[in-house]
Amino acid sequence: RGSDPERRSRRVRVGGMVDVLAATSADVHAVLSQRASGPLSGRREQVARTLREFVDANEDARASPNLRDERRDELGGITSLLTDGDLPGDQDLALLALKTLKILSRKEDNRRRFGRELCRAVVRLALTHPRA
Repeated sequence: RGSDPERRSRRVRVGGMVDVLAATSADVHAVLSQRASGPLSGRREQVARTLREFVDANEDARASPNLRDERRDELGGITSLLTDGDLPGDQDLALLALKTLKILSRKEDNRRRFGRELCRAVVRLALTHPRA
């Protein structure tokens, strides 16, 4: 499901409705967990496309499928991305990663599970891109 290129090219909102095939937090985690497939630079477009789909589908908290989904979100993938040494050099991808984290942080359980490593990575990005 998460790697279907046709699905990935679909628009997230169609006539004000959320596309049920848009990226989920599980899709985000799956793409971000593919560390063995090469450095971030080699996967940048796939990562950006998945994050953009997730953000587009969930940016409005009132209509967010992720917020309505009571299942626990996996935070390992977003933590890996935010701590990736290549991320600070890519302002667009860093912004998508931070928006993804903002969306995930709407759930209290996710906020409680933010570790020291994730918090340090967010501060590092904020210092690198103070106006982003």
